[in-house]
Amino acid sequence: MDERNNYLRVVTTNERAYYTKLNSLSIYDLTTLERVGYLDEGIGERRQTVRSVTYDDTCCYVVTYENKDPLYEIDLKDVTSPKIVSIYQAPGYSNY
Repeated sequence: MDERNNYLRVVTTNERAYYTKLNSLSIYDLTTLERVGYLDEGIGERRQTVRSVTYDDTCCYVVTYENKDPLYEIDLKDVTSPKIVSIYQAPGYSNY
């Protein structure tokens, strides 16, 4: 969870949506509490849950886990239309 320029940015895992659309990014306008941006496609593969998230001015970095630890870079410049700009998958995975 992060606040920047009067927007709340949140990445979540929906444990009930076990196979599809498991992870999502929501962006809320803090003056109205309306969701202005949403991304629920492509953050993790089947059964991968969010393990860590960090934000900077215009990007969000998400690491998911389930036998791989990919890193997703999400562009937040347009808060109404966040998009994945890169995915990095190192060989192997952490087991702790």
